[in-house]
Amino acid sequence: MVGSVTVTNIEVEVEVEPDGVARLVVRWEADGDGEVDIATGSTPVASEHHHELRALAGDRSACLAVPPAGAVRSYVSVTPAAGGAALIGAERRVGFEGMVNFRDLGGYRAGPGKRVRWGRVFRSDALSQLTALDRGAFASLGCRVVYDLRGANERRDEPDPMDSRWVEIGPGPPPGHRPDPRTLRDARDGERWLAAEYRWRLDHAAPAIGSVLTGLAALDDVPAVFHCAGGKDRTGLVAALLLEWLGVDRETVLGDYVLSARWRTVATERPLLLALQARGMTGAAAAAFLGAPRGVMAEALTHIDDAYGGIASYLAGPAGVSRASLDALRADLLE
Repeated sequence: MVGSVTVTNIEVEVEVEPDGVARLVVRWEADGDGEVDIATGSTPVASEHHHELRALAGDRSACLAVPPAGAVRSYVSVTPAAGGAALIGAERRVGFEGMVNFRDLGGYRAGPGKRVRWGRVFRSDALSQLTALDRGAFASLGCRVVYDLRGANERRDEPDPMDSRWVEIGPGPPPGHRPDPRTLRDARDGERWLAAEYRWRLDHAAPAIGSVLTGLAALDDVPAVFHCAGGKDRTGLVAALLLEWLGVDRETVLGDYVLSARWRTVATERPLLLALQARGMTGAAAAAFLGAPRGVMAEALTHIDDAYGGIASYLAGPAGVSRASLDALRADLLE
């Protein structure tokens, strides 16, 4: 029937065109020969959005102008013109001048008919990198709590520019339990070391991880952001465990983890790369250790399954998250 459209995918992907053109590309999946209305707004609430354009459902994509630098972030809604539920999307990476790995955990499917709410929980690299222009954009996100997962020395050397809750997710294995860097020769060696670091933190920093999730379960404490130095390792573990508990499928959880490698590149990691090489690691081993290999996070999540009986047992057990908080996470962060 003309004017009707059946949407088959509850997630809309919004990304900046890589060709340098100042556009956002909105993609959707839909069946039918009708039209969709595309609108934008500063919140993930479709009823507050302004109409931008109308497109054929079968086109499956449209282009919008990128918000100007320093502007409030744009959310995009795609709605069947004949009536129906709006699909909400946003660019997953929030563009800042300083941070390169600040991302929204919203939009992921979390089981039949559910998805993670946009604009509620963010993950990031060090917030000390906020520039003057970034401060207004950061304020527009409405984050009520910042969780700093770094160590004391990191906080002292590069303090957060706002009040934050310090929840240290351990420095990794002590010296006696770490490999000699001079023995790490290839990429697989670097990945094995990284996997060992993740297992150590899961086993020894469970209460700290649990305290972050308990905080995110408090309705008055979201929107919130948690961060470490690069937004990859300590932040990656917390993000993966949160998404797993919310019901996001494992392949998608791993996909979120490896996104760090898109923005934390060899160029951005060069000082750390050189420091590891100065300790005797080869470039290949150091690059793997500083990367975001899918298999490393897969091993970490398998460790949760094998050692603790799954995400629910881990969070309720060593992580110390109460049943009420676990229920609240799903109630508040899913739609």
